Amino acid sequence: MMVKGGDLNGASTAGNLDYKNFRKFTYFKYLITESDVEELHLALVETNVCSEPLVKHLSYMQDHLEYVDNALIYRYSNGPLEGTNNRIKVHKRNGYGYTRFNNFRLRILLTKTIKTKHPIIIR
Repeated sequence: MMVKGGDLNGASTAGNLDYKNFRKFTYFKYLITESDVEELHLALVETNVCSEPLVKHLSYMQDHLEYVDNALIYRYSNGPLEGTNNRIKVHKRNGYGYTRFNNFRLRILLTKTIKTKHPIIIR
């Protein structure tokens, strides 16, 4: 199998460098998907053998290591909530002509199919 400039056995320096960066990248990707925090800490120490763009991203991870650890350990995300807020803002921009707040609320609930504690009451 050929990589840019050489084979995988290290016959060319450019090909070998690309292969090392690819291996390092896939290793970090594996550590993040497996949430292996201790191994990630050990791998971040050896970032000086990577290419410049990869070192830049890994040094950013080192600077914010506490937050990366929390994201890997707890797996909580505010992504779904941000998506709901964005959808509500889009409805607010597009449907500024609602005469009643209840109609606006119903439109949001119908499009997002949000389950509420209380039944939807139309007055």
